[in-house]
Amino acid sequence: MKQPFINHNYRIQFKHPINIQQEGLISEIISCRISVFKTVLFAFLSLITCGLLYLVTRWDLRIFLFFRAKKCVPKSATHFLIIGQDKSQTLVKSNCQKDGSLFIEYRLYRYSYSEYGFDPIETKYQTMMQQDIRVQSNIRDEQLEIFGYNNTEIPDKGIVKTLIEEVLSPFYIFQFCSVLLWFWAQYQRYATVILLTSLISIFITLYEQRKSFYRLQQLSKFNIPVQILDEGQVKEIESINLVPGDKLIIKDGMIMPCDAILLNGQVIFNEAMLTGESIPVLKTELPNNKEIYDPQDAGKQFTLFAGTTCMETKGSEVIALVTQTAFNTQKGQLIRSIMFPVQNSFKFYADSMKFVGIMAILAVIGFIITVPNKIEYLMDDSISTWEFINEGLDLITITVPPALPTCLQIGISIALARLKSSKIFCISPQKVNISGKVTIMCFDKTGTLTEEGLDMYGIRIIQNQRFSQIVTEIDNNTDVNFIKGMATCHGLSQVKGKLVGDPLELKMFESTNCELIEEKDGIIRIKNNDKINVEIIKRFEFSSKLQRMSVIVKENEQYQVYMKGSPEKLRQLCNNESIPFNFHQILDFYALNGFRVLGMAQKYISQIDMDRNEVELNLNFIGFIIMENKLKPITTKIIKQLKDAHIRSIMVTGDNVLTAISVARQCGLIENQRVYLGELSEKKLNGKYYVSWKDFEYNQNELNEDTLEPQQKIINNLEEMQKDVDIQQDFEYLNQRSFSKNLVKNKSLLEDPPPVNIQLDNISEIYTDGDFMEEQPWKDHENYVLAISGGAFMHLNKFGSQATLNNILEKTIVYARMRPEEKANLIQQLQKHKSQPLVGFCGDGANDCGALKTADAGISLSQAEASIAAPFTSQIQDISCVPILLSQGRAALTTSFCCFKFMALYSMIQFIQVTILYLKQSNLTDNQYLYNDLFTIFPLSMTMGLVQAAKINKYVPGSSLISFSVLGSVIGQTVIQLAFQLAVYLLLLGQSWFIPNEQLNQDDLNDDSMKICFENTTLFIFGNFQYLMIALAYSNGKPFRKPFYTNLYFIGSTIFLFILAIIFLLMRIDYIDDIMGFIFQSFDDQYIMPESWTSLLGIIAIINAAITFIYEKLVVPKLVFKTKVQSIQF
Repeated sequence: MKQPFINHNYRIQFKHPINIQQEGLISEIISCRISVFKTVLFAFLSLITCGLLYLVTRWDLRIFLFFRAKKCVPKSATHFLIIGQDKSQTLVKSNCQKDGSLFIEYRLYRYSYSEYGFDPIETKYQTMMQQDIRVQSNIRDEQLEIFGYNNTEIPDKGIVKTLIEEVLSPFYIFQFCSVLLWFWAQYQRYATVILLTSLISIFITLYEQRKSFYRLQQLSKFNIPVQILDEGQVKEIESINLVPGDKLIIKDGMIMPCDAILLNGQVIFNEAMLTGESIPVLKTELPNNKEIYDPQDAGKQFTLFAGTTCMETKGSEVIALVTQTAFNTQKGQLIRSIMFPVQNSFKFYADSMKFVGIMAILAVIGFIITVPNKIEYLMDDSISTWEFINEGLDLITITVPPALPTCLQIGISIALARLKSSKIFCISPQKVNISGKVTIMCFDKTGTLTEEGLDMYGIRIIQNQRFSQIVTEIDNNTDVNFIKGMATCHGLSQVKGKLVGDPLELKMFESTNCELIEEKDGIIRIKNNDKINVEIIKRFEFSSKLQRMSVIVKENEQYQVYMKGSPEKLRQLCNNESIPFNFHQILDFYALNGFRVLGMAQKYISQIDMDRNEVELNLNFIGFIIMENKLKPITTKIIKQLKDAHIRSIMVTGDNVLTAISVARQCGLIENQRVYLGELSEKKLNGKYYVSWKDFEYNQNELNEDTLEPQQKIINNLEEMQKDVDIQQDFEYLNQRSFSKNLVKNKSLLEDPPPVNIQLDNISEIYTDGDFMEEQPWKDHENYVLAISGGAFMHLNKFGSQATLNNILEKTIVYARMRPEEKANLIQQLQKHKSQPLVGFCGDGANDCGALKTADAGISLSQAEASIAAPFTSQIQDISCVPILLSQGRAALTTSFCCFKFMALYSMIQFIQVTILYLKQSNLTDNQYLYNDLFTIFPLSMTMGLVQAAKINKYVPGSSLISFSVLGSVIGQTVIQLAFQLAVYLLLLGQSWFIPNEQLNQDDLNDDSMKICFENTTLFIFGNFQYLMIALAYSNGKPFRKPFYTNLYFIGSTIFLFILAIIFLLMRIDYIDDIMGFIFQSFDDQYIMPESWTSLLGIIAIINAAITFIYEKLVVPKLVFKTKVQSIQF
């Protein structure tokens, strides 16, 4: 029994809605109130901190609450802090209804408050018996107050608010402050370049966000005139005013604006919006029984879902009861999953912020080192207080270059341009780098791996208790009994004179040359000239749980039952005497060759008043129907390419398990391996449903439920198959078929696969940035794999142990009968696996939207709804876009690492230079800064990423900047460059011709004069060589990019800058010296820098370069890869 709510640290009890989506899960709710006193104090503090406090509170919600709010009891709260199970924090406003009751909205779910806590506002139908639903009544005004309008339109934040949110991000604020500092310090040219670059970046991001929002708004916004029955009267209203309990009149061509239960008649609906399968579905009226209504299970047969289209109504006036509106509908859940995707954790971006923080700390340390000297200069008025502060801030902008975000975008921008040229478009640029780490690729089936539908391959009829030869064309000599079964045992119907239904059944029916006639009294008649004239009396629709369907037909006052479905299931239900001895051998042959095989059975009955179990028992098996899946031409090649690259490829489809496994075999997802199928039990065991694992071809073989290991030895029937004459004939026939080139045409397929030897590859010579992929848990090298239905997967997800779930995720190749939310849930479960893989998804239907948004890299092959949710959209309507995206992602991620390390070393080199010069009351000149930033760093960093991507291979780049390879490289190179700069500086101090800056400029101590000295000239010229050697050292090629020397732009820039560096070093050109602020002799010509010194600098630079390359190319890889990395065959 409920107990009244008791406050405990102002945490409030709550209950989740039924069938809540993953993104809506809540961990805790805390009530708080905005304090007037704190708000006034906050405004004052923000004012005196020049808005800094305001910015910090925008970036961190916890700080906002500390300065603005205080905890309170729920009834006096103005806001509620909601902490999601994904660790996200959201502040929502408290709302009041007309009756004064309190409610909140969180991620489009609405909760009302009572003394017991927050309860979800949801309809009661999912807890009611089906016989009670019809007698429910409602008061429309009350329902409208409780549930609100049937509106799925997404609120618009507006351009100004979106722009402010983008501009006030930490990186852009830092850039803005740096630009102000440079303008103040008269460093206007570089400041202008950075300002323009930032503005362009902001407006491009804003444009993409608005474009994506408008596309999503077009999907979500929907309002049409509809008719309802209100107190027996027909009324026309807008669909936005529909409320649960309304009786909606269904019309032909109507797009459902809500979820509803069909109360009478029959309707045919196209549910492609939800399932992705453009197969019309027959909906029947709500049965009058005591079963609990469940729209996700048995209730789907009489539930009309929002967003689906009514193709045809069958009845005088078809009425449906509205059960869900707005975002509680199936369509609303789809929109919610797009708006609130699961947040991907990507180490690179998080680590880059930590790295920037460390560099900022180094700047502070460098400033502290120079403080004693600066105070001395400050005391004798050599520098002003403003110059003292400016130099400290300048060190920060040196160690944390504001151009860093722009440079990190270089690899992404290049990849985007190359993807666009390959007809792959992106609306989320940050996903490009993330795609480079994808190691699991999920594929939808229909429209992605395959063309729409299947083709008839042939039939094998039972004659004299033996299979006949393959029949590929049905003619007058074909067994009439078998033809009648094919012509009647289906769910096809006519819509406006056109035959519609499952593509498989359409192909099967068309091959019989029969005609389906729907007579006025509702009778369905099948005719074929004079040979066949039967009437379909009753249909038992296909059930994925039962794996079969059946019909009762009438011919010449005689009743017959025809049943088709899974061959193994039919074998259990048929008379043993009718089963040929080589049943399994024939079935195994076709199944392993990638065909879809259906069994057909028949019997005569004397009455039709029988339940389904009686009808579908003790039939006679009459043969196989063999269908061929039409793969897209490129599918098999791409799957093999991904497998060779150790990308784990799995199928996630809304189609049935049998078809999915067949396609998986044909395209190479499953090779010479047994398949164990996991399905939810039809009956309870010990009061609970359970998942059974059975061999797809041999039903008697099972897996242990806990270990998922075979309980029996895997059967090998090769010897019997070699003896089977029918099999020999089929091998010969397959070899003659031109379209069977992709099928396995040898008997070795039927043998148990040999164990795969795991190879150890010496990869010490292949060095990558970040963590290397050492080992994945996937076990595709085993001689069996798993396939599972959506219901079984969700059951184990909810009730199974984590160890079992992990085992399933590691071994399952085919996930079938997956609803949209189940697809998204699978992606999340894969992402949560202990190996923390990044997961991609490729699909083409609106039912894939949730998975496309949840995946780390979602690729849509559709130009419609799916493209709104997907970060990537391909105009190439096959999976060839996948390796292109992954290779470009890997190249972009590698480029980001290279640019980041290069920018870090550039900052460190310049930081060392400036710190040394600060000690001598000097600095780089404005033109030297400009040359370094715009003429050295800018072209090198911009062209560094122009190298072409390599083909995908079995190696994966790292994503962590806080890794030994990165830190070892950056820290080691910093020490090397520091050592050489100090060596050059100390050697300079010991030269006989050298005169310190204080003496050189003792007559003119202003800031500009003090910059021109021997220390400045020497360190600047030497630093130019260090920039070039670091750029070359960090221009990695293999294994993710082509060799750096193929990048002609980078090579050209490097050669040009090297020539300029040589000119600065060896030539004395007055014009250049004046511009750059070089000095090679004192003002009184007594102290002259000899050419021997510049030659020595050149020799030191060569030694510096040699040590730099040796450390980067030999030492770092040896430290990172002390042992051989194990390469697992996926």
